[in-house]
Amino acid sequence: MSLKIVCIGGGTGQAALLEGLKDYNCSLTGIVGVTDNGGSSKAIREAMDIPQVGDSRSVLASLANEKLPISQLMKYRFSEGSLKGVSLGNLMLAALTRLEGNLGNAVNSLSKLIEAKGTVLPVTNESTHICAELLDGKIIEGEWEIIKKSKSNIKKLFLKDQVKAGKGVLQALTKADMIVISPGSLRTGIIPILLVDGVADAIKRSKAKKVFTTNIMTHPGQTDHFTTSMHLEEIQKYCNVKFDYVLVNSGIPSKELLDIYAKDKAYPVKIDSIKDKTTVIIDNFVAMLDKTQLYQIQRAKGKGMFAFPHLIRHNSKKVANILMELAK
Repeated sequence: MSLKIVCIGGGTGQAALLEGLKDYNCSLTGIVGVTDNGGSSKAIREAMDIPQVGDSRSVLASLANEKLPISQLMKYRFSEGSLKGVSLGNLMLAALTRLEGNLGNAVNSLSKLIEAKGTVLPVTNESTHICAELLDGKIIEGEWEIIKKSKSNIKKLFLKDQVKAGKGVLQALTKADMIVISPGSLRTGIIPILLVDGVADAIKRSKAKKVFTTNIMTHPGQTDHFTTSMHLEEIQKYCNVKFDYVLVNSGIPSKELLDIYAKDKAYPVKIDSIKDKTTVIIDNFVAMLDKTQLYQIQRAKGKGMFAFPHLIRHNSKKVANILMELAK
């Protein structure tokens, strides 16, 4: 029986991990967040009042049979005018959400069409937003509002509306052999998943090996000045889990990419000592992508569309190889 690996994440980083794992003999499940309100996802959410579809689309695309024309359409981004950067896959998934009744059903239908090598589960089918209580008591609602206004002075995170886990989510966590917290927006992408009813408890109770993958870069407005240990401590506030392994990046991205991130005041995460009793694996996990590949993962920008660079990511094959060794 193949190993059951569950990756929890908010899209880009999670997609990178699953893309590397899909060629191994294992059963993959991606549990995906739905609270992002930036880029073209913002326009879709406001127009249709549905959970965010962009991260589910990104994860589906990473698991798709690339030989199918529809799989290429999933990854297509427009380059013209006000549509520049908008993902056709997001629009497809939004339309299917209407046709199929909810996001989970839509993802399932699209998974079959693209012959996905794994299962993709939106963490919930209900629409909600991540909120933050700041150290001064002020409440901020919405991922990009938190990023723009919080200055990382966050006391507590919570969901605007408490929501139930989607079909199959808690069962997947319970039956997993390995649970991986993917790299991603820690406070506005990963933690919102843990705040959905039953998810954090299911992770804690699961007998699976648990792996936390720390980010390569800090994220302005939510993890300014965060070190590797601070990332781990923050995640444990919301799931109280002892991780068996922590993956830490020691690689340095290209100067060209670092300069792009520096414009948003984002910098490489500094490595420090992790006090928790866990096995820390430090290696160069930075993916070396050419400009064509970088353009394909560029997010939509425009009037009213807020987007953060998603150009630096983990080396899919290298991380996947380590995870498979750890899962044995």
